[in-house]
Amino acid sequence: MNLSIEDLFSIVVNLSGWLVFLLATIFVPKYLGAKAKGLAQKEDVEAVTRIVEKIRKEHAKDLELLKGEIQSNLGNQELKRKVYSDFVKSLYVFNDGNKDETLKDLFIDSYSLMWVWAPDEVLLVLKDFVQLQTDIGKGLNVNQDDVKASYSKCILVLRKDIYNKTELESSDYKFPRF
Repeated sequence: MNLSIEDLFSIVVNLSGWLVFLLATIFVPKYLGAKAKGLAQKEDVEAVTRIVEKIRKEHAKDLELLKGEIQSNLGNQELKRKVYSDFVKSLYVFNDGNKDETLKDLFIDSYSLMWVWAPDEVLLVLKDFVQLQTDIGKGLNVNQDDVKASYSKCILVLRKDIYNKTELESSDYKFPRF
């Protein structure tokens, strides 16, 4: 078969046309669809990233406030423990014959601070103990078992406040004899 250059040219043009047609109808839409999908995903990722960053910043502020509150509470707990420790040390002032002015001052100071730092439950127990000691100071007849029980309750209520719970009871506290 002898084809002229014009026939060959016509065949090449027709094939090129079909090739362009195929590219335009099959490959270009797929390419553009993939490109559009990638662009949409990129935009979605940017939008999600903005939202996540906004939430992170909001929570970072809350987290910093919470950290500050925790630090403040830890500081308060340390101060409370110091007050409680001084108070317990000062209770020795109520032993018979103890005239130590330093212990009396420590008791007055720590008892006053207890009214700032201790919860109501602690203060009510301390109030009863101090009332018994006041009665003894006035020369009233007070049962020593009641005084010991009141002292034990003081120690236990302080312990409960510091540790938030205890399985011990005031009767578990023993008074050593030397």
